[in-house]
Amino acid sequence: MKELINEISTKAGISLEQAEKAAQTVTDYLKRHTPHLFHEQLDTLLAGGTLSDSFKNKLGSLKDDLEDAARNIGKKAEEFAGDLKKKFSS
Repeated sequence: MKELINEISTKAGISLEQAEKAAQTVTDYLKRHTPHLFHEQLDTLLAGGTLSDSFKNKLGSLKDDLEDAARNIGKKAEEFAGDLKKKFSS
């Protein structure tokens, strides 16, 4: 966000403190008027990153979550199969 603050300060001819308040005001406004889903992307942009960086992080997190869910489903399926085997054996 420092890059944005510096640009606001330079272009508007205001102090860095004023530019920081302006940038924070705009950030808060955008977050209030966009779905929560986009807040991480806004934070990434303001930190000097790109939307593709943000989406890569989001997809990586989603991949990890899906892998965890698949492992848990596999464990539950094994437990269920074991329970069925015991019931049919007795």
